[in-house]
Amino acid sequence: MISKQVAPVLRGHGFKRSGGTFRRISAAGHAAVIEFQGSRAGGGDFSLFYVNLGVATASWLDWRQERFGGDHRGRPTASDGQWWTRLGAASRHYAEPFGCWVIGSVLFAAQPAGSVDGIQNFSRPSHPYVEWMGSIAGRALQARGPGDL
Repeated sequence: MISKQVAPVLRGHGFKRSGGTFRRISAAGHAAVIEFQGSRAGGGDFSLFYVNLGVATASWLDWRQERFGGDHRGRPTASDGQWWTRLGAASRHYAEPFGCWVIGSVLFAAQPAGSVDGIQNFSRPSHPYVEWMGSIAGRALQARGPGDL
């Protein structure tokens, strides 16, 4: 289903595939991620799966990479995003009690689940990302001369 129905559409919009994950990373390093997460409960004539979405700025991915290691900039996951959610299926394609998509051989139109599941809160000055961005800005200002401002 992913190879035949989803991948061609997402490739047409600039996404690159790695397994069940599709990434579109801009020239500036900002990322949009779509992950198809299979459920073990599926099988036979139907598939059960989740669709996870994530979006992150380049600076957020740089911070995560510096803080946690790994390749957050080159291979971000949906959960690496500043914003992430799980895309809910329309009620006729929703599998109870699993809370995931259920399909046979046809992919149906998606509908947002409602609210965003997560959004990083940077309003606190003590958030590590805010402190990290401040240190980068401070270093950039120190590197410039007084006439450069």
